[in-house]
Amino acid sequence: MQQDQATQPRELKNVFAILKRWLLIAPMVVVLAVGYLVWQLRSSEVGLPLSGVATKPSDWKTYQNDQHGFEFRYPSNLEEDVIDEYIYFGSPDGKGVHIQLNFISETLNQDEITTVYGVVGSGDIKEVTIGGRTAFYFTHGDAGCGGPEYRIPITDETHLAMQFIDCDESSPHIIDRVDVILSTFRFVEPENPEPTPEPQGSTPEPTLEASPEFTSTP
Repeated sequence: MQQDQATQPRELKNVFAILKRWLLIAPMVVVLAVGYLVWQLRSSEVGLPLSGVATKPSDWKTYQNDQHGFEFRYPSNLEEDVIDEYIYFGSPDGKGVHIQLNFISETLNQDEITTVYGVVGSGDIKEVTIGGRTAFYFTHGDAGCGGPEYRIPITDETHLAMQFIDCDESSPHIIDRVDVILSTFRFVEPENPEPTPEPQGSTPEPTLEASPEFTSTP
């Protein structure tokens, strides 16, 4: 009986010691868990459009491409420039390009997307919707610079490569604004749409000349 009574305090001490250890460890576990969740959410959101429509900043500039029929808004502190076949939107301080556009004369095929680094693996490509059309998204870069790139179909034979680039020394960080920029992307009627080819074997309709009574005179 006395041995049982002596054992009970030792057991209580062991229980208290275990609880004390847990009380010391629990906050660290919570902090690590919260940090991991934040990291996961951040990783999943970067470069992907928001599920809802983001607010369109009223003070941003609008880029409109009349030839290919689309437009989007971008931060007003970026400046547009054209070099060869590329359209750039960069910082006026010269710290780097933040948005890069390039038109590729190829049918958009998820299995044949290539960059300067080679063919993009199918496992690295995600399907997204931009401007109501099915597009594809992946991330690439080199030497501390990179970011998400989107391939957006323009016509059956042309698609747009739209890359968001962020470098360690760049300011502002364009990656934080990808969601908002993409939410403003929309297609508009091209200024000079490509003519629809006549079906093979079809006979063109004759052109009617104006009647003399409707001809204006000087």
